Amino acid sequence: MVNLPASWLLLLTAFASNVFAAKHSPESEQTFTLFSYSIQPPYIEENLQNRWWEFGGDAYMEVNNYIRLTADKRSKQGYLWTKHPFTTNSWLVEFEFKVHGSSTGLHGDGFAFWYTSQKNSRGPVFGSQDKFTGLGVFFDTYANGRHRYTFPRINANMGDGKTNYDHDNDGAKGELGACEADFRNSEFPTKARVRYIRETKTLQVFTNFNGGIKDADWNLCFEKTDLDMPKSGYLGFSAHTGEVSDFHDIINVKTQGISFSYKDGQTPPSDAKSSSGSINNKKDASPPAVNKQYSYNTSPQKNSESSGAGLARALKFMLKMLLALIAIAAICYGVWKYAQRQEERSFKRF
Repeated sequence: MVNLPASWLLLLTAFASNVFAAKHSPESEQTFTLFSYSIQPPYIEENLQNRWWEFGGDAYMEVNNYIRLTADKRSKQGYLWTKHPFTTNSWLVEFEFKVHGSSTGLHGDGFAFWYTSQKNSRGPVFGSQDKFTGLGVFFDTYANGRHRYTFPRINANMGDGKTNYDHDNDGAKGELGACEADFRNSEFPTKARVRYIRETKTLQVFTNFNGGIKDADWNLCFEKTDLDMPKSGYLGFSAHTGEVSDFHDIINVKTQGISFSYKDGQTPPSDAKSSSGSINNKKDASPPAVNKQYSYNTSPQKNSESSGAGLARALKFMLKMLLALIAIAAICYGVWKYAQRQEERSFKRF
C-alpha cells in the first residue's frame, strides 16, 4: 500500500474546504436603514420629544448641533438610549461625535457605545452600570493604570452580567480588541462604525478622523471573530467625568440592518436570517423628520438581478466547479506519479 505524503493530504483537505466555503459564502450584502434606532438634528419632534430615544442624567441637547452627554465640568454623568431593544441579527451603527475641552493637561474620562440588555442605569463604567450584559465599546481618554500604549484609545469588552469591568486597568482584562485613536480636540468631528455580522460572529470597529465619505477614509480599529452577541439589545451612549473633565458630544447616529443573498439559492441558518429590527414595521418604514443637510437611505437596496443575470451566475459557478475538479485531478495525478517514483526507487535498491 502506498503511503501519501502528509503535505499532499493537507493540501487536498484545504483545497476542498475552500471550494465548499466559496459555494456557501454570501454573494452580496444589502443594508437598510433602521430609522427607529437612528437620530440626527434636530433630535426632537413637534412635541419637543423623540419617540425613539431618551436622554438623562446630566445630558442635554442643543437643537441642530449636538446631544451633550457631559459638560466640561467635574463629576458629571449623562446618557442617550433607545427606548426599545432591536433584534436585527447583523447590523451597522455609524455615529459622529466630538470629545473636546479646554485643558491641555489632564482630561477625561471618555464615553461608551453600548449594545446591552439593560439601559438607563447610571454607574461607574463611563457613566453606566457595572456588570452589564452585552457589548461596550469605550472611547477612553484617561489612563487609570500604567500601560505601554497611549491615550486616547478605543477598546471593547463583552459583559456577562456577573463580572466587574476592570476599571483600574482600563478594561485590559477581557479586552476584545483595541487601538490608539487621537480623537480628542480634533479639527473635525470623529466618525465611528461598530459592525456585527451574526452569520460569521464577527465584530468590527472602524474610525474616520477627516470627515470623508469615501471607503478609503475609514480605518479598521480592530476585528474580533467567534463572538456571540445577544440576539436583542438596547443601543446607547454614556459618559462621565471625575476629577478631570471634557465635553462629550454625540452629533448623529445612523443604524442599519444587514442582510445577505447566497449563491445558488443557498440560505443562511435559521438563526441568522435578518429581521426587521423594529417594534412596528410600518412605523419603521417611514423616517422621522430630519434636517435636509443629512442624507439617509430611505429603503433597503433593491435586488435588480434579471433571469439572464441568474443564468450567468449559474454558469459562472459551474465553471468554477469544473476548474476545481481539474485542479483536484492534477493534484491526484501528481501524488500518483510521486508514489510511482518512490516504488521504482525502492525496487532498484533490491
